[in-house]
Parts: sequence; structure tokens; C-alpha cells
Amino acid sequence: MVIFIFIKLKELFEQGRNYPWKKPNKCPRCESCRLWGHGYVRICFDGFSEPLLIKRNRCPDCYCVMHFRPKGYFKRIQASKKMIRNCLSGKE
Repeated sequence: MVIFIFIKLKELFEQGRNYPWKKPNKCPRCESCRLWGHGYVRICFDGFSEPLLIKRNRCPDCYCVMHFRPKGYFKRIQASKKMIRNCLSGKE
């Protein structure tokens, strides 16, 4: 499950695993309040020379794995919505 939140990508790039992630209060699927850290996943974003570490959480009750994604991005695309719109309209 993908959860879109406000992420400062430049700070994430600089801080890596030390970035201050905010854990959700409850599972979006079953509403359990027990969430565990489930490591990190490497995701490529335009403008960065290496993949960024994105935090994952897991619900031990329904086994849902959640990872965060910056607002303004699609689920599986590394460019922002704004960049895609500019390219399609011929401004980039």
C-alpha cells in the first residue's frame, strides 16, 4: 500500500536513514494501532544521482506493508507530476 505524504527529497537525500519519518497512527486497512518498522526500499527520483531510501511499515494484524511516497508523484513513476505535465506541454 502506498501512502502519499509531504517529503523533502533534498533532506531525505542528505540524511538517508536519519530522515525523521512520521509513522501513521493506525493501519489504513484494518485500523490496528500496532505498526512495525519494515525497513527501507530504494526508489529512484529524477534529479538525484542515486536511489533514495523510503521507509516502510508493516501491520502485524493484517500483514499490510505500507511505504511512503512524496505528494506530487505517481505510484510507479520517478518524475513529479509537474515535470510530466511540463514535458507533455512542450515547456521542458
